[in-house]
Amino acid sequence: MWSLLFTVITVILSFILLSRVKAFVKLKRMQRLDREIENDLLQEFPEAFDLNKEESGEFVDWLEELQSEDNTTKTKKV
Repeated sequence: MWSLLFTVITVILSFILLSRVKAFVKLKRMQRLDREIENDLLQEFPEAFDLNKEESGEFVDWLEELQSEDNTTKTKKV
């Protein structure tokens, strides 16, 4: 009886641990991707990220608009 209970608890804890590790890996992958995108944008458009320029706000607005359109498209597909 105790071995069955121990086995069930172990399986449940294993699934919980696996889901936590999976979420952590996904978070780290997303952070790495965000850094890559940011670095690529900085290399491609170095003048666009100069905060002293007035045009940089327009560029950021454009990027945010693209991101929101992408999010809307993804939600519609699901």
